Amino acid sequence: MTDKLPISNDLLIRLAGKPAFNRGMDYYTGGHVLGFKQKGNMNTADVEGTEIYRVTLKWTSRQLDGTCDCPASDGFDFCKHCVAVTLTLRETQDDCSTRINRTQCAPPVSTFY
Repeated sequence: MTDKLPISNDLLIRLAGKPAFNRGMDYYTGGHVLGFKQKGNMNTADVEGTEIYRVTLKWTSRQLDGTCDCPASDGFDFCKHCVAVTLTLRETQDDCSTRINRTQCAPPVSTFY
């Protein structure tokens, strides 16, 4: 069983900075996160921007690490693409049992082997 990572907007702003957080939120809300997959406490996804970039997240209940193959992530690991994938992760961690309208719950996460 995987831990649940408490993901707040403040955490993402600390990791990526406000401008990258805002762009990542735009990518997330615009549906640019593709092929989100989870294996234990690791997630991968592609994010479609100017090009398609690969993001890998590794996390525990206390720590979040993200890497991306975009040029902006060179030497600075947590970019706007990492933000978009982390927001997708946060969506999948929502507890549907506490929602009144369960049709708004995230679809199940695909698992890769």
